[in-house]
Amino acid sequence: MLVLTLLVRDEADIVEANVAFHLNAGVDFVIATDHRSEDGSREILERFEREGVVRLIREDGPGFDSQQLRTRMARMAAAEYGAHWVIGADSDEFFWPHGGSLPEVLAAVRHFAEADKPIAAVCHGPQVLTAAGVLKGRRVNAYPAVRPEITAAGGEFVSLEFTEAITDRNLVTGPAWTCHVEWLKGFLALLGTRIVHAETVTAGV
Repeated sequence: MLVLTLLVRDEADIVEANVAFHLNAGVDFVIATDHRSEDGSREILERFEREGVVRLIREDGPGFDSQQLRTRMARMAAAEYGAHWVIGADSDEFFWPHGGSLPEVLAAVRHFAEADKPIAAVCHGPQVLTAAGVLKGRRVNAYPAVRPEITAAGGEFVSLEFTEAITDRNLVTGPAWTCHVEWLKGFLALLGTRIVHAETVTAGV
């Protein structure tokens, strides 16, 4: 069972496409929290709810605690729907499996993690790792907005500068494209790649 959780507020221009896309990509069920939408977003989600593919949580209070709402939906997915995987997303985030379905991609990620094979993820990439359930006890970095998902998945979010990356055993992570130098260094080291500087290399003819 693969469950997608969504946080929604006034995103009628994209939320219908998001839900339909992910259901087509292999998501079995969607849990959505709508916070005071006034543009028709809630009505769109209510239509999916009537079709039996969405559980809609209506939040009408003034406060909005993203971490609390995401954690509640993730726990609900596991406890009430028996989810093996949970993908946490916003309405403008699309998880696109390049070849195969989302469950197949997540199974491949879990295989790599259990086999201790090198994995590199940057920016929002660690969301895939949280969905695959492979971050428990791991020290991880990502774009700061992903922190709640990492901690909810049992990982330790390590704060870094945006030019830094962190390696924890077989896993290299970083916050954004600005860390690519250190992130790639870490990943190449895991792969056992030897980088040679200051040598002239002549292409064979």
